[in-house]
Amino acid sequence: MNNRLKEIFEISRHKKENILSMEGLRGFAVFLVFLVHYSSLTEIYLLPETATWNIKNILSEIGNSGVDLFFVLSGFLIYGMLIQKEQNYYSYLSRRVKRIYPTFLVVFFIYVILGYIFPDENKIPQNVGQAFIYLIENLLLLPGIFNIEPMITVAWSLSYEFLFYLVTPWVIYGLRLRSWKLQHRILFIILLAVAAF
Repeated sequence: MNNRLKEIFEISRHKKENILSMEGLRGFAVFLVFLVHYSSLTEIYLLPETATWNIKNILSEIGNSGVDLFFVLSGFLIYGMLIQKEQNYYSYLSRRVKRIYPTFLVVFFIYVILGYIFPDENKIPQNVGQAFIYLIENLLLLPGIFNIEPMITVAWSLSYEFLFYLVTPWVIYGLRLRSWKLQHRILFIILLAVAAF
C-alpha cells in the first residue's frame, strides 16, 4: 500500500537520488501557494476587520512565501540535476515541457472558452490578427518575462520557471561550471543572487 501511494503521488519516482525531504518541502510550498489563492477567493465573503478577515490576511502573508520557497527548491533540484551530469538539451527540455504544458494547456483553453462566455472578462483582443498574436504570446509563456498582459494572471510563475529551464543548461555549459570547484560555484551563485537582488 505504501509503495502504491508513493507511485501515485510521485514521492520517490523510483530514483535513489531523490531527496525526499526536498520533495516534501515542495509539497509544503504548494500548500502555502494554495493558502494565498484560497484567502483571495474568500475575501469577498468576509467582513473587514473581523477575526476571520485577520486570519485570511495572515494566511495570505504566510502563503506568499510559498512561491519563493517553491522557486528556490525547484531551482536547487534542477541545477543539481544539470550540474551532476551532462544531458541532451532537447530531451531535458522535452521532459520540462511534458511536466508543465499538459495542465497549462487545459487551463489555457478553459480561459479561452470562458473569455467568450463572459465577454466582460475577456482579455483576448477583438482583432483576429492581434488575438492570434496575443494567444501565441500567452502559449509561449511570455507574459511576466515581457510587458504583455497575461490571459491567466497566475501564469507569471510558469513564465519565470520555464525561462529558468531554458537558460540554466546554457549557463552551466557556457561557463563550464561542471569543471569549477564547488566553492567557486557557490561563490558565483551568491554573487549572481546579490547582483540580481
